[in-house]
Amino acid sequence: MLVITVEVEFSFRHYVNLQKVYQAKAEADVCAMEKHVHNILLKIGRDASSISKTTIKTFCKNARKLTVSIPTFLDLLCAL
Repeated sequence: MLVITVEVEFSFRHYVNLQKVYQAKAEADVCAMEKHVHNILLKIGRDASSISKTTIKTFCKNARKLTVSIPTFLDLLCAL
């Protein structure tokens, strides 16, 4: 029984440490995206704070669900 408890404890600590690594990477990604967005906003003459960090964080969180679709010529014709 002691072996199972030690294995579970090790596994749990490993999971928590891995979770911390992923959270740190996610935060670094949000900071990089925030800087990029602010630079773009300044270039187009908008207030750098017009898009909040919360909005950028939400975008980063859901970015994996994005898809890029390029319309075909037939799609463009049907849209007319």
